[in-house]
Amino acid sequence: MTPFLQTLFWLAIIIVFYTYIGYGILLYALVKIKEKFRPEQPLTLPVPLPEVTLLIAAYNEEKVIKAKMDNCALLDYPKDKLHVMWVTDGSTDSTNTLLAAYPETTVLFAPERKGKTAALNRAMPYVKTSYTIFTDANTMLNAASIKEIMTCFTDPQTGCVAGEKRIENKGKDNAAAGGEGFYWRYESKLKEWKLYILKQQ
Repeated sequence: MTPFLQTLFWLAIIIVFYTYIGYGILLYALVKIKEKFRPEQPLTLPVPLPEVTLLIAAYNEEKVIKAKMDNCALLDYPKDKLHVMWVTDGSTDSTNTLLAAYPETTVLFAPERKGKTAALNRAMPYVKTSYTIFTDANTMLNAASIKEIMTCFTDPQTGCVAGEKRIENKGKDNAAAGGEGFYWRYESKLKEWKLYILKQQ
């Protein structure tokens, strides 16, 4: 192997290492340095708790309606301050019929399907709360998720909050599901570290 090819080979190895491992090590080191010299003050829940709308865009989601509504019922947030709203534009299955069993829930429906973004945009004028949480019908939220999100908004620099995606192993090969789950946890941790480093205090 010529010196040029050797150099090219090791350069490629370094690039791959930095992309998958080195970048994470660098971020971790920077986080520890910042923690030492500029420790972050813990955030607390706002008092009183604000009203929140949980906005769910759904298209033909009859198979998960009950599971999603059961999940909403388990959320650790005052029921009088959590408003659940569905927008089901274009649905042709039993989605709307099943949602009729939950009179406390607002359901918006239009016969024409124009896509998820259009459905959410159409629903927003009906939202009367200061905070809106967007979630999919087949996404189950952690019981503490609403309070965790609201805690983040006590920081005046916070404009929006994104949750952490976790992969359910159901119906998947354990090794494949474990690998996918590890990837998402690693990606989430990198985003968390990067945000912490860039955040002004």
